[in-house]
Amino acid sequence: KWGILIKKESESLIFTGLKIPRDYYINMEDHLLNLIYIKFLGSPLTPTEAQLVKQIDSDMLYFDMSILLNETSDSPAPSMKSSFSYEVLPFETVETRFLELYTKYRLI
Repeated sequence: KWGILIKKESESLIFTGLKIPRDYYINMEDHLLNLIYIKFLGSPLTPTEAQLVKQIDSDMLYFDMSILLNETSDSPAPSMKSSFSYEVLPFETVETRFLELYTKYRLI
């Protein structure tokens, strides 16, 4: 769960609305993700963990495309192991919940 949260946050941090070359973006995202993983998880992801995060990201993209963009896919819907919501919440609510989770799960 933390790996995918960190990945989504890195996408938010990098997005600027400017056209960025894909290779540069991918390298920058990988570098930023590794820094975040090291800071909050203590090390970069193992190859198995990285593959799991990639699969979860791909699965979530399916729902993003379907729910947010009303796009259809020829692929079957992935099976999600947890529930998530596209409910729009005030920033303060999201920030409070994030800080609660961070405090609960951070490495000491």
